[in-house]
Amino acid sequence: MKAFDPKSGPSSPEAPANAPGDRDASASQAPEASRPLNRLAREKSPYLLQHAGNPVDWYPWGAEALERAPANHLAFAAALDFALGPVSEITISAGASKQGIEGGSEASPSSAAAMLRAVRERYLPNIVLACRPAHGSEPLERLIPHTKAQVPLSGKSTAYVCRGYACLMPVHDVDALARQLDEE
Repeated sequence: MKAFDPKSGPSSPEAPANAPGDRDASASQAPEASRPLNRLAREKSPYLLQHAGNPVDWYPWGAEALERAPANHLAFAAALDFALGPVSEITISAGASKQGIEGGSEASPSSAAAMLRAVRERYLPNIVLACRPAHGSEPLERLIPHTKAQVPLSGKSTAYVCRGYACLMPVHDVDALARQLDEE
């Protein structure tokens, strides 16, 4: 792989300068050498060097980038916590009710809507919540394959709480789900 020179841009002796029918790129863009270089020009990474002439004021990863964006500390800490901490997966599979996942305001305690409210009213960091509709769940199953087996049991809305790649017993009512959610 050839090194990228940010002053002259990529070069390839094998490629013709302009193939027949190609537009002359220099007519619409300033030459790479005339653009001011950003901070990435000091980097060693070929990937970062290819963006050295980019007009965006990029920062390579490091202390300077963190200093310049203190608001991003929180997002970075949350992402790190999610990546390193234990993650819980909760799947709520809607039963045969016509109310669906969101349901109505007077949904029964065993409805998917009531279970969803029980999850949402708690502070549950590091969860992945999947709501599986009673019908038409194929897109979700393609995105999260393990939900294919997390179906409503006995036609009732069912909640599955999984931690550390192991699932607790599936439950049908909000109180049982609340107990599982409140366990450490």
